[in-house]
Amino acid sequence: MRAQQLLTSDLPLLHPIDTVSNAIQLMDEYKVSHLPLVVEDMFKGLINEEDLLECDKDAVLAEVDTHPIFVDPNIHIYEVVAQMAQAKIDVLPVVIQGKYMGCIDRGSILNFFAQESGWALEGSIVVLEIPAANYSLSKISRIVEENGARITSFNMNH
Repeated sequence: MRAQQLLTSDLPLLHPIDTVSNAIQLMDEYKVSHLPLVVEDMFKGLINEEDLLECDKDAVLAEVDTHPIFVDPNIHIYEVVAQMAQAKIDVLPVVIQGKYMGCIDRGSILNFFAQESGWALEGSIVVLEIPAANYSLSKISRIVEENGARITSFNMNH
């Protein structure tokens, strides 16, 4: 799965002539802390709500610092998650050669993992709590497969 497959067009774009108060209102309405600043389909940067709260509410976004955080449309979904976590952002613009293609938000990532993993399906998660001494993945796998099911993901804690 690549970034371009998770694009959402549900989020509004910000423009340099928009006011700080308008940007804050949009972020509140869409329940996000970041929105892209775009001029004629060209990505100019990511606007952060925390930065806006320090500005005059009547100032225009052309006067506000932006953050050059974005990804290429061909990167893997795991890299998208890693970059969003590292940058502590809830919206990640997808840009190719400076042209804005869309955004990926946390909700689209969560929906992707829930659907692709089967987590959203009834009976799709089974939790086994067994002592480490009795643990054998091959035995567990054999039992599961003999009963017409399959293991698609596996996590283990110590």
